[in-house]
Amino acid sequence: MKIKEIFFLLAILFFFGRGILYAQDQPVRLQSEKVGSAGISLEYWKAEDDQIVSFSLPLTFLYPYSDKIRFYATTAPSTNSLNTGTSYSLSGLSDLKIGGHALILNDQYLLTFGFNLPTGKSGMATDEYPVASVLTMPAFNFRVPSLGQGFDIQAGINGAREMGEFILGYGVSYLMKGGFKPYQDNDASYNPGEEITFTVGADRTYDWFDRDVRMTGDILYTIYTNDTWEGEEIFKSGNSLIFQIQSLFKVKEYDCILFIRERMKGKNKTGSGDFFDTERKNSNINQFQIQAIASKSTKPDLRIRGIVDLKLYSNNGYGTGGATLLGLGAGGKYQMSPRLVLDAECRIYFGSIVTSYEGVSAYGVQLFGGLQYTL
Repeated sequence: MKIKEIFFLLAILFFFGRGILYAQDQPVRLQSEKVGSAGISLEYWKAEDDQIVSFSLPLTFLYPYSDKIRFYATTAPSTNSLNTGTSYSLSGLSDLKIGGHALILNDQYLLTFGFNLPTGKSGMATDEYPVASVLTMPAFNFRVPSLGQGFDIQAGINGAREMGEFILGYGVSYLMKGGFKPYQDNDASYNPGEEITFTVGADRTYDWFDRDVRMTGDILYTIYTNDTWEGEEIFKSGNSLIFQIQSLFKVKEYDCILFIRERMKGKNKTGSGDFFDTERKNSNINQFQIQAIASKSTKPDLRIRGIVDLKLYSNNGYGTGGATLLGLGAGGKYQMSPRLVLDAECRIYFGSIVTSYEGVSAYGVQLFGGLQYTL
């Protein structure tokens, strides 16, 4: 069973590896029943005098076809407003993501697959672009950073082996991104490049200070191909390298998770035609994050948690993009009935971000409430 858990963790990395999972207060397990969840998310950020509010309705359905095959579907309609002295808004349905994973070849490998169906909003009006640019800022980690793009196809294969006291995991994933029309009144198509991600990881349980400590480490390396605009190469994202370490342990009656991530990217290529070349300085930022979660059961049907989230993002080569944010939060899960669970969480962030070569104070609030029903 432990190897199956590692397989599933690899699948989570491939599908959701770009952000920390929300409301995670216990180790991920293979689902054994059909689960539907619906939530309400409210996010507010203020940087100097600029403010943005994002409201979304995350919807997820997990369907276990068998002990070896799982399917999922997720979407999150969203409405967003930005005030910089001038008001902007961006609202609509988001893309529908469907996919799953399957154990194959005598449970030796895990096959992952997924599709992004362009059901969301992609072609935007000119006054919607300021909102879209803020939603994609990595330090803010919005639950819905993009409402819609093109038709994407993802496939991956993962393996895991026991080597002494270690379980080693490895895999490769391919993401083919489809083109879409980013401008409302322009038929020109933008086609993002493909992505190839290689993952290696290790898992082991140690006996430290008279307690079991489970350590999981992962390295993800992603290669990007050229983006094209009407068939002409205009952008190539720098390759990405991510280091992740997660530790699971108990302190008295508390179940604790410590998560550390460092993400780095190389220089992009920009321009077009004879001017399509590597940028002079790296416009990407290094993203370092530490997240700690401690949870305990206070009643048979209630589990509470506390959260500390620290983000230290360095400036890029042009002296912008950095961020220092400290988040403190609390949440809980309440078993309302044998099949219905209420999950709620609140996080408050303080710190600063660097825009236009100078740091400004930043403040954020993330609220989430959701219901999970086991069918």
